[in-house]
Amino acid sequence: GRARGPFSSALPMSSSPRSVAVVVELSAREPSDSALVSRVRTGVRGADEALYMRHVGRVLSLCLRLLGDRDEAEDVLQDTFLAAFERLDELRDAATFGRFLTRIAVDKADERYRQRRARRFTLARSLATEGLTFLRPRRELDAALRAELSQLDTALAKLRDRDRACWLLHNVDGYTLADVAELTQRPLAIVKRRQARAERGLRGISVP
Repeated sequence: GRARGPFSSALPMSSSPRSVAVVVELSAREPSDSALVSRVRTGVRGADEALYMRHVGRVLSLCLRLLGDRDEAEDVLQDTFLAAFERLDELRDAATFGRFLTRIAVDKADERYRQRRARRFTLARSLATEGLTFLRPRRELDAALRAELSQLDTALAKLRDRDRACWLLHNVDGYTLADVAELTQRPLAIVKRRQARAERGLRGISVP
C-alpha cells in the first residue's frame, strides 16, 4: 500500500533528512502562509514540511468528513498535498494557500465519489453497507448526543455523495453555499439543488 505520514516519499520534498523540531520551529516562527509559500517556491529547506504540518490536521478532518473512510481519507490527503505542491505556480495569492488546499481536497474527494459509483454499479450494493462514518463524535460527549449523531450519520450515508459533501461543507465546515460552489467548481444553482436534496433526505433527523 501507499506509504503514509507527514514526510511520505509520495510528497514532493527533498530526500535529505530533516528534524521535525526544525520544521515545527519554522512553522511557529513564520506565521503567514504567504511567507512559507514564498520559501517553498525559492527552495528554502523545511518550508514545505512546515506548510504540511500547519494544514495536515484540518485537511485530514475535512477528508474524513467527506469520505467517511479513513483509508480513503488518508489517500486523498496525500494526493491533495502532492497536487498542491505540484500546482503551486497556479496559486496567485499565496495567503490563500489554505483555501487552495481545500479546493483540491474537495476535487480529489469528488474523484473518489466517481470511483465509488462505478464500484456500486459493478457490485450492485449500497454505500450504507460499507461501514462508512461521516461524523465521529468524541467519546466524552453525552450519550444522548452521541445517539443523535449516530442517527444523523446513518442518514448521511444514504445521501448521494455530492449532496452529502455539499451539506457537510455548508453545515459542518461553515462555508456559505457560494463558497461551496467555488470549492466544488460548480454553479451556485447546482449547489443549492444539492443542499435542498440533502435537507430533504435528512428531514425528520435531529441535527445537534
